[in-house]
Amino acid sequence: MAISEAVAQQVEYIIRGHLARTFPESISFDPILVEPIIDSLGEDNLYITVVCDGEVSLLDPAKLNAVSVAMWPQLDALGFYNIPIESYVDKADYDEWTSLSEEERWIEMMNELASPD
Repeated sequence: MAISEAVAQQVEYIIRGHLARTFPESISFDPILVEPIIDSLGEDNLYITVVCDGEVSLLDPAKLNAVSVAMWPQLDALGFYNIPIESYVDKADYDEWTSLSEEERWIEMMNELASPD
């Protein structure tokens, strides 16, 4: 069963709410991208990319884990039972991160590393 766009949008809404409640300080989270994927086990999953702008030093890993755990009951209610894959990216690094995340760019980089020059 593939994950619908409607579920992906609901998950974005869920994580956005949890992040806003957990980090009301000087951090904004935009965009939040929720992409349905097939994970390495061949199962339907979600890849969530959260772009953070502001005092990213305030992103306490324990609080980020708490956000992930707090989402589980809501995801379960949507019929989604896997643990989403999450990435948090500083807005200042987002363009570079996006370029490095593209499969074609990874292949190019690996080929450059493998060349004997």
